[in-house]
Amino acid sequence: MELYGTKIVKIPAPDHYVFYNGLTAVPERQELHLSDAFMVPKEGYEWTAHVLNINEGFNGGLLDACPALKGYATLVWYIREDRGVGYDLPEAIDRAIDRCVKEGLLKDYLLRKKGEVKRMLLTEFNEERFVRTIKEEGREEGREEGREEGREEGREEGRLGLLLEMVSAGDMSIQKAAEYLEMSVEGFSRYLR
Repeated sequence: MELYGTKIVKIPAPDHYVFYNGLTAVPERQELHLSDAFMVPKEGYEWTAHVLNINEGFNGGLLDACPALKGYATLVWYIREDRGVGYDLPEAIDRAIDRCVKEGLLKDYLLRKKGEVKRMLLTEFNEERFVRTIKEEGREEGREEGREEGREEGREEGRLGLLLEMVSAGDMSIQKAAEYLEMSVEGFSRYLR
């Protein structure tokens, strides 16, 4: 192969996979498109991530075919189980590692690297930061919904005001105005008082 050649060098097409084991309910498989995150759509640029849910009860065939991935998913599942019954995070991690070793999941790796795995699990995942982030995202979604509802209410009030003026001026019948707002004549008449 020439470094400065003019011919296109054929390469394998890339695929991008994400193994999901978060707490939010997601489907077993889904595709995420980079363009969905664009503020302004841009044609001709796309990238797709294939998301595979590896939580308990999902993608069993994949996990059975890949013992390392199954071991990781099970380790995380065991940590969550123990956290759910009241163990603090360090103790839940120790218990999950011991349980995986007893079951032969990631046994050799966990026996060699137990301290490193524990440190990684303790430092990489900050539960408080995760909860804060999720709460902030929820608040922002709520703010946006509130802003949209406010805009919609403003539009409705504007339409109502304009129709009230038109009916009062004799430019439109009460029936037409009520029909336009999809309300009863009696309901619209209350606004005229």
